[in-house]
Amino acid sequence: MTPCSKIFTLLLPLLIAVPAAAQTYIGPALGIHFAHIEGYDTQKFSIYNVTTEPGFGIISPFAGLRIDQHLTNRLFVSSTSGYTQKTVKYFDMGFVGYTDMRFNQLVHSLTLNMCLTKNWHVGFGGHFNHLFELELGKKRIDFWSSQGTEYNVGQLGWVFSSSFAYRRFMLDIRFYQSERTFAKFEHFIKSTSAIEVALIYRFKVFGKESKN
Repeated sequence: MTPCSKIFTLLLPLLIAVPAAAQTYIGPALGIHFAHIEGYDTQKFSIYNVTTEPGFGIISPFAGLRIDQHLTNRLFVSSTSGYTQKTVKYFDMGFVGYTDMRFNQLVHSLTLNMCLTKNWHVGFGGHFNHLFELELGKKRIDFWSSQGTEYNVGQLGWVFSSSFAYRRFMLDIRFYQSERTFAKFEHFIKSTSAIEVALIYRFKVFGKESKN
């Protein structure tokens, strides 16, 4: 079972149990993903290593999908999935001398949210990062070498979100922190943290239309 299907499996009982009068929204999301990716200390892996850069300077666009299931007037559950592609600096003292690494990234999250006001919500929950199709290369000359599926990386962590909704639109700001990285060759990336800013256009699936 994929991480995305696990999230929807967890969400399904809530969709069934909540009364029909509760609101359910689904919508596409577009935004910007700001990441800080930390590599291992070069004393541990002196030949190859992801270069750790300060701040959240690894920036890329992303697209995704969000589902909101309202449980009460003040509580609702959100399930999100998003895709982006990252390119990071890479240190390699080998024969080829790679200088960059790029990979595709899927970010899945499940949060419980509280309505502080009619339009402003905050939430907290867990997330799963799937980093796949890792390639080493030289960005300057657009030369890349695939590393195969055995280099895929998984990360578990927590997420905090703050969102503002107006009619069908929602502005969502999220902070992700990965607490555990696991993979067959996990020495590439130690941990990641990210700030995500998204604009979501929501469609009502069930319940009465909100008049925000």
